[in-house]
Amino acid sequence: MQKSTSASGTIRNSEKKFMAILSENGLKISNLEGNEYSPNLPLTVVNADEFDDNEGLIVSQMIEPTIVDDGGVVSMGKAILAKKEG
Repeated sequence: MQKSTSASGTIRNSEKKFMAILSENGLKISNLEGNEYSPNLPLTVVNADEFDDNEGLIVSQMIEPTIVDDGGVVSMGKAILAKKEG
């Protein structure tokens, strides 16, 4: 259990450092998970072939983050879509 706690702390620390570096350079990660899918979102869908149309889809999981700055999208993310429940 001790190793797991230590690893979690190391990961959190690394994430904080990474976010600080992004911020210092005017960049931020745009997390689109849970958003309703629209073709104009700044991401590439890896499972688009599983759906006939774009209706009722949500961004289920981000595989790679979308990185943005004040001028717009710096790097497109990659995501997996799912049908919206309900």
